[in-house]
Amino acid sequence: MLVHYLTSYGNTFYLPKSNFKTFSRNEYVARKWACEFLISDRVFKKSVINNLFDIGTSDIAEDLGVTVDFLKFRYRVWERKFGQ
Repeated sequence: MLVHYLTSYGNTFYLPKSNFKTFSRNEYVARKWACEFLISDRVFKKSVINNLFDIGTSDIAEDLGVTVDFLKFRYRVWERKFGQ
């Protein structure tokens, strides 16, 4: 909820009159911010891009202290940002 506060105007946690598209966009922005805050580009590149084929995804996630789903989302954010 803190990320929603930091990345938007108002409370996006409860939006009774909003449509799903608005909620999804707000949720995406919040998750993207969390990914980039918790795993910087430098750390992500060093930990994931350079070791992606050497060690498993679950081992990388464990080393970074995140879930595998969070790591996969971070990878999608990386792909959109850098095109790789």
